[in-house]
Amino acid sequence: MEKILSVIPGTYRPKSFGRKDSFTIICTDQRTIFARFTSQMMKDAVKESRDKAREEGKGFFAQWGAQMSSASHYHKKYWEMAPADILSEAEDNFDLTHDQLVKVKIKKKVEHDEESFEVKTELQFETIKDKYKFMIDSYSKDTVETFRQVYGAKAQT
Repeated sequence: MEKILSVIPGTYRPKSFGRKDSFTIICTDQRTIFARFTSQMMKDAVKESRDKAREEGKGFFAQWGAQMSSASHYHKKYWEMAPADILSEAEDNFDLTHDQLVKVKIKKKVEHDEESFEVKTELQFETIKDKYKFMIDSYSKDTVETFRQVYGAKAQT
């Protein structure tokens, strides 16, 4: 049975004009699933959290707090889902088997100017045919170590 090894939220594929498509990366012992986090999913998560807080008799500020944290906790559900169900959850979801992957590049990117300083993680999943680039708006040694554990020698920093 396929086992989920890691769930990495907050990843995205950059698009033009500063836009991005949000994803959660789910690593299993057989493949990597890229689960799109759409604006409709965000709206549904916010509504569900608000309704749950309301049913529990919580006041306005507690409901508001539940709404604010709902999107940041959305990814936790993937730990309980079957990989096939994750893949079919959204039209834009896709997977790459470990056999398809030639290498996974993990780079620390530092961007700065006079007013800001940002450290990001750039991920590039390479197959024989394609390259899939993702970003994370932070850098974590734990995330790098997770990729090393999942992909072994294919993970390059």
